[in-house]
Amino acid sequence: VVATDLKLRSDHLTMMNSVAEDMLSDKNLSLQERDKLSAKLRIINSNWNKMCKELPVKVKEIEIHLQDYGHFKEDLEKLFNWAVVTGQKFQHRGSLSPGDTQLQ
Repeated sequence: VVATDLKLRSDHLTMMNSVAEDMLSDKNLSLQERDKLSAKLRIINSNWNKMCKELPVKVKEIEIHLQDYGHFKEDLEKLFNWAVVTGQKFQHRGSLSPGDTQLQ
């Protein structure tokens, strides 16, 4: 989804740059308007390039965090299952021997 969206936005940026080039070559455009348009176009292209460089890094960071969350969730489920078993042992035996408190 991200790659498709990036491609579409990249196409929009390419089209915008093409239109801006035509506008910048217009003889009726004042020097001040041309400078403003050029400055805005540079900012847009700079932001796009920065985002294209940073986005894959951020996506990778999110994937790592999701993987860490998955491991945490698995460990939490193991701990929960141990707590349930330990609680049941308490109910059935009335008390635990020292060896029953270890995680399996």
